[in-house]
Amino acid sequence: MSIVPAPMPPREPAPPGQVDDSFTLARPPSVVRFGRCELRIGHRELFVDGVRQRLQSRPFDLLVYLVRNGERVVTSEELLSQVWGDARVQRSSLPAAILRLRRALGPDHEDVIRTYQRVGYRFVAPAGVASM
Repeated sequence: MSIVPAPMPPREPAPPGQVDDSFTLARPPSVVRFGRCELRIGHRELFVDGVRQRLQSRPFDLLVYLVRNGERVVTSEELLSQVWGDARVQRSSLPAAILRLRRALGPDHEDVIRTYQRVGYRFVAPAGVASM
């Protein structure tokens, strides 16, 4: 199932530290589905098998950023810059957030985020976009 969004005027990119939830389409989707997961970007919710997962802000923003950039490996430096912004964080914050994210996704979906050692991460699950 594919949805063809209506064209929208260009948007300014989100400032560092704030995730732009516009996805990669011309119009922001309300819901992104992959496997048995449903990511409700506008509502900042993640459901796995219909059950809402408790997810802190940074891991949620990290998932949105990885889904939006699923066509490529996103470097650790870019993720730290775009998701954490100017906040002072240790480099270990990123793997810790990825671990929390994988735990929230559950054992059947933890491999949707592929690790590229010493490079970064990539969202590899086929995702469908729908509007609510």
